[in-house]
Amino acid sequence: MAKPLAERMNAALAPNARASDVSQLIQIITDELAAAEAEVIRLHAIAIAVGSTDEVADEAADAENRTARRVTRLRGQLEQMQARLAEILDADARREGAAKAVAVLAERDQLATDLAAEWPLIEARMRHFFWRIVLSDKKIGSANISAEAIARGCGGAFNVGGTPVHRLTQIALPGFNATDFTPAWPPHHREFDWALIDMDTGNRILAECAEKVSSLQAAPAEQF
Repeated sequence: MAKPLAERMNAALAPNARASDVSQLIQIITDELAAAEAEVIRLHAIAIAVGSTDEVADEAADAENRTARRVTRLRGQLEQMQARLAEILDADARREGAAKAVAVLAERDQLATDLAAEWPLIEARMRHFFWRIVLSDKKIGSANISAEAIARGCGGAFNVGGTPVHRLTQIALPGFNATDFTPAWPPHHREFDWALIDMDTGNRILAECAEKVSSLQAAPAEQF
């Protein structure tokens, strides 16, 4: 059995009311309002009809007045429920927005954790690879194809279809530590002259890079 309209309206005004329930109630009120407005028109026609007896006309007029008052109440109830629905939808949207904001911040924090935990090792491995490329190129000389060119499939001239291919060692890589303004790569500046690097120095730096990679791989993530 359906609950009385007044009871359903009280439930709709409760703090835990759901938008779907209020929407259903709005439809019920809308249907009742339409029926009541139609009834007012029907009763008015009877009340003023030439063929109506005085008794019938008076009864119709009284019923018309009662129904007209009900139409006024239903219109007020409809406006009230429409405002209530807007209020609930706004609250739902704010809660959803707050939940999304929490999720976005959680995602950001996870990314920050991942970066702090993983990027130092990535940076160290990149520096190690860059130094290996530099020293390998120095050993084989310009007459032979670079290991980088072989790995990337771009030919010894680092050119594909007439388009130059930027070398990995030309990358400008900032250091991860924000308080240390020394770039991770290149070692000093972008126009670093590899010809000035002797093999002993290069091998020493390469060993240091390898040791850094090993230490980061062995270290627990919370130390990063």
